[in-house]
This record gives sequence, structure tokens and C-alpha cells, in this order.
Amino acid sequence: MNNKLITDVGENYEYIKTIVQNSIELKKIEFAEKSSVVISNIVLALILSVMGIFAICFLLVLSTLGIVALTGSVPISLMIMIVAIGLVAIITYLLRHKLIVEPVTKMIVSSAA
Repeated sequence: MNNKLITDVGENYEYIKTIVQNSIELKKIEFAEKSSVVISNIVLALILSVMGIFAICFLLVLSTLGIVALTGSVPISLMIMIVAIGLVAIITYLLRHKLIVEPVTKMIVSSAA
């Protein structure tokens, strides 16, 4: 009877040990999956950001050339573009919570849940 009890306790210990090891491995796999999704999203965001920056630069050059055609003066056209970019920067800074902070916070909270 005593041997049977020791054998049962040993078997149960091994079962629990296996279950704990399996759950640890599952957590590692889940973490790897989630981190791979996050990393791929970061890489995608970087690629799209670089492409967006190039597109914006080309649009700024084309806009400046269009203003040069209208005004006939390169310095005036450049000043108009500098003022326009400055206004966009100021508006973006003033609305940073609505445009950037709140959406990023919501995205992080929703992905964590």
C-alpha cells in the first residue's frame, strides 16, 4: 500500500511537471507570435513612412513649382511654402493629442486586450 502511494505521488508529480512545462512552452510560443506581429507592423510602418515622406517631398516640389509659375518669383514661392509647412507643423503640434496620442493609446490598449 505504501509503495503504491509513493508510485502514485511520483506519477502525479511527473504529470504536473509535464503540464507546467507544456504551459510554459505555450506561453513562449504565444509571446513569439505576438512579438512577430508587432515587429512586422513596425517594419511595415517604417516602409510606409519612408514612402510617404518621398511622396510628400515630391508634392512639395511640385507645389513650389506651381507657385513659381503663378508668381514668377522663386523666393516668394519658397516663402509661401515655408509658411504653409510651418502652419501645418503648428496645427499638428496643437492637435497632437487628438491626432497622435489618443489613436496610438487606443491601438495599444486594443492590441493588449
